[in-house]
Amino acid sequence: MKTLFAFAKRHKKKFIALVVVILLALLARKFLFSSSGSNAQILTQPVLRGDVEQTVEAVGTIESSENLDLKFQASGIVANISVQEGQTVSKGQLLATLKAPDIAASIASSRTQVASKQVALDKARAGSRPEEITVSEASVTMKEASLSASKISLESAKNDVQTAKDKLDVLQRQATGGVSGDVSTVTSTLNQQLVTAQSALSVATDIMNKIDFSDSLTRSDPSTQSTISTGISTAKQEVSDALATIAKATDYDKAVALFPQVKTAVSDAANVVTTLFNAIGSTAETEYFTSSDREDYKSTVSSQRTSLQTALTTIETQQKSLQASPLDYESQIIAAKASVQTAQDQEKKAESDVASAEASLNSEKANLALTKAGTNPSDIRSAEIAVEQAQADLAKTQAQYSQYIITSPVDGVITNVNAKVGETAPSDSVISVLGNAPLHVEMDVAEVDIPHLLRDQTGSIIFNAYPDTKYAVGVDQINPVAASVDGANRYHVTMHFIYPHTELKVGMSGNVKITTAKRNNVLLIPERAILDDATGGAYVIVQDGTRYYRQRIVIGLQGSSGDTEVISGLTGQETLVLNTDDASLQKLLNQSASSTSSQTSSTNNQASGTGSSSLIRK
Repeated sequence: MKTLFAFAKRHKKKFIALVVVILLALLARKFLFSSSGSNAQILTQPVLRGDVEQTVEAVGTIESSENLDLKFQASGIVANISVQEGQTVSKGQLLATLKAPDIAASIASSRTQVASKQVALDKARAGSRPEEITVSEASVTMKEASLSASKISLESAKNDVQTAKDKLDVLQRQATGGVSGDVSTVTSTLNQQLVTAQSALSVATDIMNKIDFSDSLTRSDPSTQSTISTGISTAKQEVSDALATIAKATDYDKAVALFPQVKTAVSDAANVVTTLFNAIGSTAETEYFTSSDREDYKSTVSSQRTSLQTALTTIETQQKSLQASPLDYESQIIAAKASVQTAQDQEKKAESDVASAEASLNSEKANLALTKAGTNPSDIRSAEIAVEQAQADLAKTQAQYSQYIITSPVDGVITNVNAKVGETAPSDSVISVLGNAPLHVEMDVAEVDIPHLLRDQTGSIIFNAYPDTKYAVGVDQINPVAASVDGANRYHVTMHFIYPHTELKVGMSGNVKITTAKRNNVLLIPERAILDDATGGAYVIVQDGTRYYRQRIVIGLQGSSGDTEVISGLTGQETLVLNTDDASLQKLLNQSASSTSSQTSSTNNQASGTGSSSLIRK
């Protein structure tokens, strides 16, 4: 009986139609059937082929997951309402406040205490003026850069001295021996240029490893960083290979053959150093890679680039000298000695510059340490604790104050204001806000329909406000626990709109129709033609001319329109009896079943074989 009531509530129109059909059937029985079974009029219908659709229908209502009722956490008199119905608000916006003068004063006092304690802490930490520390730190940085540049210049000067001496020695040997070159001198000179290249590559590697520059270059030009790193690695390997080849050069021909390999190694080193120099100039400044850093690194790399260019010139000169015919050695030797003297003078000057830069740097570091000495660490810690305590007091007071205010937890629109300034705040909802979350549809589905309903199934809803429009919806959630609604078990179902609709409002209701299954081009029979047997199976009564018999069937989908799919048992050519519940027809079937024992035997055979039984003639 409960199932009948549930069906009537869920399918009101269909239920009325069913009642009409039953009444018509009763009238037909009265006028068409006689007391004798032989004169009964049988209602029939042929088996049809068509489409069947199974649906779940219910009344749905639009809801929002962000339809929020807000209230004060404390009681009191409303001091301010800063919004009105229909107003758009943003998350965190102040909506209303209660009168709370004591707490407001406490917050103001706590903020003053925090500011006061912070000033004391800043003063303790400052020690000397920040401007003085900044100037001193900048001076130390400049002195460090100056010392680095002086050391690079000294290294370059030493290389120049050795190169000049090597050239002088070659000339002297050529003059004494009358030969075009000395293998030992050539290999020594080339070895020295390769050492210069190694030094330059090491400096380049150090700069690439500096975190401030490397981080800035990675952010601004990662491809250039990769190119430079690969170039350094390649050049180092070329220099190492060239040094190994020099060690094997024992005669004049092998010494002459060294130059292409050595020039390539030094040239590649010069190219990658030049690329690094350009990258330093173009890399964007950051908090850590400052303009001062840029100039320091450029100065360092520039010195190495100069050394490599000098090395290439030396290699070219050495090659020409080795391959040239005997020249006027005397004038060359004089010039070479002058070059040695000049290089030695530059070396002495570079040594003096390094010593001066080291002394200046040490002096600046000492000044910086004195400037930073400042306040005792224990006093600074005490000031820090005082600030922390003041901040904690402020946070506590603000937490108390939050009970006297209402802020919007979401972006949305005010839908209701249930309070007035000067009145006591209600204990329940003060302000209602509808968030911008997408609207959805909620409905309660009957227990008998739940087995057919699944997530992601789609359907439509027709709202009372828009009776000519179908809105596409999809099933999102099905509550696994039933709730009693009007005395029947119902399951709460939530659905989303397939497409956005700005015209819809919270609270609108309409009829939902969800398609749960569909079959096309199948055998269809009326639901009223189906009977249940004692074993739980289904059968129908088939009219074959003037005879009638039961036929077992397997049914499938039961359509919402009253048609039922037949999976097996019928061919589609049969004609079925519809008034199977008529007493006269049942009487005929009972009389036929007991007519003869042979007929009973035939019935049993048909039931076990073809599935038909109880042959009945009109």
